Amino acid sequence: MNDKNDVNDVNDADDANVANGGGENAFETPPLRYRPYQIVHEWGDDPQEKLERLASLGIGGIVTNVSWDDRYLRDERAFRELDAQLDAASGRGLGIWLYDEKGYPSGSADGLTLSGHPELQARGLYRISVTGSGLAPVVVTLPEDGIRFYSASLHSLDEAASGATARCAEAADDGATVRTNGIEGEWVLHAYVEKYLYEGTHAERNGWSPRRYPNLLDSRAVRRFIETTYEPYAAHIGQGRIGEAVSAFFTDEPSLMAAYQNTEETYERAAVPWTEALPGRFEREHGYALAPYLHALFEGDGEAERTVRVQFYRTVASLLADSYFRQLADWCGSRGIRFSGHALLEESMVYHAAYYGSLMRVLREMPLPGVDMLTTRPQRYLDDPFGYLLAPKFVSSAARAAGRRDVMAEICPVHFDPSGAFTYDGDASLGDMTGTANLLYMGGVTHINSYYNALEMGEEQYRRYCAHVGRLGVMLEGAAHLPDVGVYYGIETYQADYIPIRQAVRRQPGPMWDRHESLLATARELLSAGLDFNFLDDQAIADAKLKDGALEVGGSCYRVLLMQGVEVIPLAVLAKLQRFEASGGRVVWTGTLPASGIYAGEHAEVVRRMRACELVPRVEAAARIRAARAEPIAESALRIAEAEAGARLLVSRYRKDGEELLMLLHAGDGIAEATLEAWPDGRRDAIVSDPATGSQSRVTLPFRLQLQPYECLFIQTMSEGARQMEG
Repeated sequence: MNDKNDVNDVNDADDANVANGGGENAFETPPLRYRPYQIVHEWGDDPQEKLERLASLGIGGIVTNVSWDDRYLRDERAFRELDAQLDAASGRGLGIWLYDEKGYPSGSADGLTLSGHPELQARGLYRISVTGSGLAPVVVTLPEDGIRFYSASLHSLDEAASGATARCAEAADDGATVRTNGIEGEWVLHAYVEKYLYEGTHAERNGWSPRRYPNLLDSRAVRRFIETTYEPYAAHIGQGRIGEAVSAFFTDEPSLMAAYQNTEETYERAAVPWTEALPGRFEREHGYALAPYLHALFEGDGEAERTVRVQFYRTVASLLADSYFRQLADWCGSRGIRFSGHALLEESMVYHAAYYGSLMRVLREMPLPGVDMLTTRPQRYLDDPFGYLLAPKFVSSAARAAGRRDVMAEICPVHFDPSGAFTYDGDASLGDMTGTANLLYMGGVTHINSYYNALEMGEEQYRRYCAHVGRLGVMLEGAAHLPDVGVYYGIETYQADYIPIRQAVRRQPGPMWDRHESLLATARELLSAGLDFNFLDDQAIADAKLKDGALEVGGSCYRVLLMQGVEVIPLAVLAKLQRFEASGGRVVWTGTLPASGIYAGEHAEVVRRMRACELVPRVEAAARIRAARAEPIAESALRIAEAEAGARLLVSRYRKDGEELLMLLHAGDGIAEATLEAWPDGRRDAIVSDPATGSQSRVTLPFRLQLQPYECLFIQTMSEGARQMEG
């Protein structure tokens, strides 16, 4: 099926057909909109010649920006040059995205956001503690790195052990001192200090350029970013024209800076994210003042402290979603542009809690969310403990839960080390490149923005790659995903565990990373068992409709849910799951059973409701799900009847044009052979599409197929009516 000698040569295709729809066979010669967009930050001495060469390779568009010189965003000449390049790209039918930063992370406008407004810097809250005994006066002065004291509380040591607050101490009006009197016995005074965040954070240790960073929890700071970056683009391109000329803005790794990253050092402070509006937002969302319970953000593994942390990071997520992601999405949307880009370190929920509160929560506000793929080696994508496999799943799940389809992937071919070190991976073969693309699209991606060095690798190799990616897009256009199982996005458990430390996030205590590794192993086992999944967060389940033994979320139906390592669960979610089970759905619990909710009044009821639930060993989860999936309520028209030993076949199911569409990928070594059959009648016609060659053929099931490592095929059923029309 996969003779690479038959690959379509994009250079020989008619340009008009490629741009306007691929002629008679859009699969063989994919239209430009489905092909990779090339990321180009600097155009060099001859921009037109560079664009012409890139276009000749079969790219679909460009992601670009004004020149990254010393007058970034303030140089009229740079905007005129950009206009000329946009006109040239548009004239060739290429799509256009704009990149919103000089380097990364997005938000600083290379310092312009904070110019004249240092008060808008990223801000955190840390704790200093003073111990003593007796009733003598206590005075604490503001440390040199502090902005002001926010609050302080005095505890007896006995009360401190239980988390009770003895007395609130008073901070001076200027926030420079805390004064109080001691209490009988031994005591500890906790004083909470606001500070600007920079040293050791991603603002300093990002691999591009160290610079101060704005506070993304502060809507005023984000508004400044819009004024210094987005508005100048609109003004120079034209407020009425920008929506026609540009299809999306690309934001790169915006995050909160209240954690250390890409460092081996140990720092003096451990901070939580902070902004002036956060305490009021917390009180409105949870019904009580945060100040007396701030100690719970820094210590304690009791139920009370863990509950405060869950509520705090839920508030952080909702505030960040509004201030950054929604504000930028609204600006773009009002001009007919989609807001896209990707977050920082999507691979683990440990990072999600630290940098976003909840990644899925903030991505709900992004019309076209994206993922950063820091490898171009398919085996590493699947098997590396860093968790590359999970990243596109988290992001595409957020999109699908919100009823959206499109997901971007930035492919950045590097050898990446979690410590922050990375080197360019310039030796990727065509098989590596297309194999990684196959895995990304199986993970829910629908669009690729590429950092491959297209002009330095072999031209034929890149043409083949662009055509291959385009065919993936053509096949999945208009296809509705049919997941086998929903996996709960148990961010509440990570929020409960997360206490800031004075080292990099990856040094968080072992249990958090054990949970990540367990989830990653389960994801591999599900996919290797031919079971595709989406993550569902608490909002997705709360919004889901119960229908005939299924949860309907964002247009997809789930008849089986996996609850992996969930220790904390909103009572409303648990109640919904039990109604789901009562209607005929299946819930598989593995790893642990939850023992608390997200509010103090929920804990006892969660424990009571969980008494009847069975805890399944993790290694049995896939088998339990497969058994439930095989029942009549979840039959499919296509299934793998037989696969040779050792074949690692990944399967993703869709419905397109009223027919079932199956994406089948071999994620192992050697040639995989398998027999595909129709269910339940055994014989049926189907169309087999090979993105590597652009070939499509009609077969009669059962059908024996072969796949090379990390190759994929699409198989789509043909109804009787379609067969008659073809005949």
